[in-house]
Amino acid sequence: MSAVASALPQRFSRRPHRASEHPLGYCSHCGTQLTPALLEGRILGRCVDCGNVAFNNPSVVAVTVLTDAERDGDIWLIRRAIEPFIGRWALPGGYVDASEHPEEAARRECAEEVLCDVRIGKLLGVYNATFESNGVVVIAYSGVISGVPSAGAEVLEVRRFSMANRPRLAFDTHEAAVAQWQALS
Repeated sequence: MSAVASALPQRFSRRPHRASEHPLGYCSHCGTQLTPALLEGRILGRCVDCGNVAFNNPSVVAVTVLTDAERDGDIWLIRRAIEPFIGRWALPGGYVDASEHPEEAARRECAEEVLCDVRIGKLLGVYNATFESNGVVVIAYSGVISGVPSAGAEVLEVRRFSMANRPRLAFDTHEAAVAQWQALS
């Protein structure tokens, strides 16, 4: 075993790889299996055939703290119908598509999850989270709902909560976004 391979964290060297763990993945340019290489002070996957380096970049997610037009301090939450954290409460949101602006993704995800139009307001914050080997950057907005929300395909339930009675959210980044929204309200 090479010195670089022996320096791999256990999650890379002793169990089957996941698509997001690049040192044991395959080159996105030519399909050759990547080999571990110490580059820029970290172990990354490098293709010995074409020289491509596979960076493990984070995914981008857009979420929205939803309120009614009355802005009475209540927020709308979704109960997740999909993993991770199926059955837990969260802000509506999801992954940003490659050619999509995060604000548009926030609007689209609200339409998909609560089946209502939403006017996206202020940028509340940008948060970082790590789940196993995947990094996630969460971009949070405020938003005002238009219409009566109902659960979309990836949602078990949509409910309005007062801040005093709302449940703990599935993700710490969502908690941070709600705290920032409260601070600005």
